[in-house]
Amino acid sequence: MSQYKKWLIKLLVSFLLILIIIGMPIIVLNYVTDPLWLFDHSNQYNDIQQGFNERQQKVNHLTFQMKSMMPCCWEAAVRPILININLRT
Repeated sequence: MSQYKKWLIKLLVSFLLILIIIGMPIIVLNYVTDPLWLFDHSNQYNDIQQGFNERQQKVNHLTFQMKSMMPCCWEAAVRPILININLRT
């Protein structure tokens, strides 16, 4: 094996070791605290988990944020468009 291949293997192994040493505490901390409530376990760090409704948040965003930004487009987007399908051309 050439000197460059040995150097490349040493570099990759050292990079993976450093990644594991730095990454594992972060992974464990995220699993224990569970900031996004992805897991079903509970402990002293995540005992208060208030649920939220993504649909309601989206409606609130569209109602209160987008309406103030684009009032003319918002009014046009909310009104239903009625098309008479019985017309013959």
